[in-house]
Amino acid sequence: MTLDQSALLEVLDALKAAEVNDRVRQASETIHQAWCHTGAIISQAVAR
Repeated sequence: MTLDQSALLEVLDALKAAEVNDRVRQASETIHQAWCHTGAIISQAVAR
């Protein structure tokens, strides 16, 4: 199962609102950044 970007952003917003532990927040932000980076790489590969 994959998450689209808007769903992932909703999860990040929910974590921020829930005042979760900084480690959890940092991990989720890292996942988001990796997801965006992977998407950019795939887009570039498809464009070639």
